[in-house]
Amino acid sequence: MRRHRASQARAGELTRVDTRDKDDFNFEGERMKEQYDFTNGVRGKFYNAAAVFQLPVYLDEQVQGYLAAKAQAKGVDLSALVNDLLKREIDLVEAMG
Repeated sequence: MRRHRASQARAGELTRVDTRDKDDFNFEGERMKEQYDFTNGVRGKFYNAAAVFQLPVYLDEQVQGYLAAKAQAKGVDLSALVNDLLKREIDLVEAMG
């Protein structure tokens, strides 16, 4: 379990995070520092209220292989093919009541 201790200079302002789990690694595979200083950090710098998040959808290996082959044969993106199939399925369900 990861445990972090944050110290605060002013109410609501995170200035430093101490990591307790020494086995944490960053995205480059390097060991995380014991302490990070966010004194000059800007809250919300990358926040975008209009951002749209795409949820990952995981297909069975056989289903993905089949659909990928069909998408390639049609010359379309796999996502476009899957969306088209799902829209047709929704139309059928709606038509049945």
